[in-house]
Amino acid sequence: MLRDLSDALKDLVEKGYNWTAFDTQAVRGSNRAQAQGAHFEDIVKDILCGVAAHDASGRDPLYEKYLAFRGAANNPPDAMFRGGNEGDAFEVKKSENKSSGTLDLNSSHPYSHLTSDLSRIAREAKECENWERRDIYYVVGNVLTHQKTNNWIWFVQGNVLAADLQTFRDFEMDIKSHIEEAIIANALVPGVTNELGRINGVDLRENTDLRIRPMWGTASPMKLFKDLTGVAESDSDGLVIHCLMRKTKWNALIEKKSPETQRFWSKSHEPVMSISDVKVPDPDDLENHLEAKLIRVVLNLN
Repeated sequence: MLRDLSDALKDLVEKGYNWTAFDTQAVRGSNRAQAQGAHFEDIVKDILCGVAAHDASGRDPLYEKYLAFRGAANNPPDAMFRGGNEGDAFEVKKSENKSSGTLDLNSSHPYSHLTSDLSRIAREAKECENWERRDIYYVVGNVLTHQKTNNWIWFVQGNVLAADLQTFRDFEMDIKSHIEEAIIANALVPGVTNELGRINGVDLRENTDLRIRPMWGTASPMKLFKDLTGVAESDSDGLVIHCLMRKTKWNALIEKKSPETQRFWSKSHEPVMSISDVKVPDPDDLENHLEAKLIRVVLNLN
């Protein structure tokens, strides 16, 4: 049985989610920031797979059932649903501040979608299933298990947030070619790398190497989409989730569902959930706007 983001949202509306009862997984990461990021990532995966917050024993069976890939330490994505080209990917970023203007992406440029030939995505992600192209969502937010209010998550489809993948691939290739020319002009030999450049043996005794790494950042969804109709952050609600995707994507997800599930999405579920038709700036065309769906879910604990 394949699963997608609409199933996760439906579960949240029907079953809720008590994040204060979250049974933590093993702490990962070499420092406090990495450990906290892993903690948020685990909560997101539990939400994606419909894991009850208090049921750690049910986690692995549901992960195995729904996720083809569960993430790697240093390469995107952090999770992929089963389904080959139909199995969406998710990149999770913890943020301390709702009003943060920049989303740090480190060495990976923003992805409008994933292709299986991308050099920076995890090898296991490439090999877990037969696939060529997947949609990706950026998941940004912060959920604190000791805090009953002011928790938040944004799910934003990659091609709503970022320009087409080829834009960044072409840009990096152009930069790499100029770096290689500069290395050769200094009578040095370029090293083999997936980064922007590498020089082995910079000094006379060839004891010193240089790695030239990209450090990418992009405007956060909280900055880009805060004025959309239907967006409403809250410091007093428990957990506020905004999900933004292209309207064509949303329609394709719902059209595949059973009549019962389609009836669920045709009804109002206020005040827990609202759905808005919105228009967002086209990342690839300054003169155009995209039709999109904004789903807002609010969860409060009794």
